[in-house]
Amino acid sequence: MLGPGQWLVEHIGQCENPETYEFVYEIIRKKINRTHDSYAIIFQCDREFNSSIGIQVDVFQEVDGGYKYFQTMTDKSACGFVKKYAEANLRRALSLANVDPPDCPFGPGPIIIRDFVMDYRELAKDAIYGTFQAYTFATFKKKKIGCVKIILNFDKRNDDDDDFSLI
Repeated sequence: MLGPGQWLVEHIGQCENPETYEFVYEIIRKKINRTHDSYAIIFQCDREFNSSIGIQVDVFQEVDGGYKYFQTMTDKSACGFVKKYAEANLRRALSLANVDPPDCPFGPGPIIIRDFVMDYRELAKDAIYGTFQAYTFATFKKKKIGCVKIILNFDKRNDDDDDFSLI
């Protein structure tokens, strides 16, 4: 069923066989409340991250105790894709990594982000309810060069629920 709700990340981490991908990273997630998580991210990139880096997101929906293919989203520019769906979060993350300006493209080298607070309320407010498993691939010339596995849930939220806002 489609409707208004809120996203919640249940898991984020490495895909199977992480050694087969060029991009090396580590992500640590800490739950803050029902609308915010804190992340620490260390990302090593050996090239400029620019419009030549694409994105492919393979999404599976949980049904009958397993995950079934749901859809694939692609974009020739990973930066453009992230800007479209979470631009404010991208700018905050790159600012924390001392990328100046906090935008794409950014140069090669380590990107270290500490205490990045992700505000899930900035994501799409209408979607299909359910639990989803997504494999997000960074691509270069149709080759998968990085992968992040995410399990997330979209469910109904009542605005009258207890407010767990950050202080």
